[in-house]
Amino acid sequence: VRSAFLRSPILGAEASRQEAWGSTEEALLSVREMYREENLRRCDRVLARFANVALLGLALFALDRSSDLVCDWWSQTCCDLSRIMLTAYLAIFSYIAFQVKRLLDRRGGDISLGNAVAELCKEMVRVVGVYGELLSSVGSGGLWQLPGWCIRRLSGR
Repeated sequence: VRSAFLRSPILGAEASRQEAWGSTEEALLSVREMYREENLRRCDRVLARFANVALLGLALFALDRSSDLVCDWWSQTCCDLSRIMLTAYLAIFSYIAFQVKRLLDRRGGDISLGNAVAELCKEMVRVVGVYGELLSSVGSGGLWQLPGWCIRRLSGR
């Protein structure tokens, strides 16, 4: 940038040229710092996109563990469903672990990985809040009216 600045015709004294370069350099450094900080924030949020999938895995894990206590010991259907849930949440957690490993290999450092995992957890909490709001706004009609409510909301009626 400096070589292009020196080649460009700027009329005036050398002091005014130096002042113009100083202000240009200062602006470039501030923009560079702004982009560096934005890039760090984006790198910290790289795992946040998996919040819904992680919540599904967590829900399947909770259902599997509760079915172990409630009905796996006497119902073959519960045992079969438990195996399906086990396969699903292991696949989900394996995929997220693979993404974490890729992030660790690409970025290196435990701090950026810790920040990314913390952002994933924060996003999961935020999504749970959104789902809770959705369920509370459905009202007293019950969960069986939820699909119709979603369709009405999405269609604008």
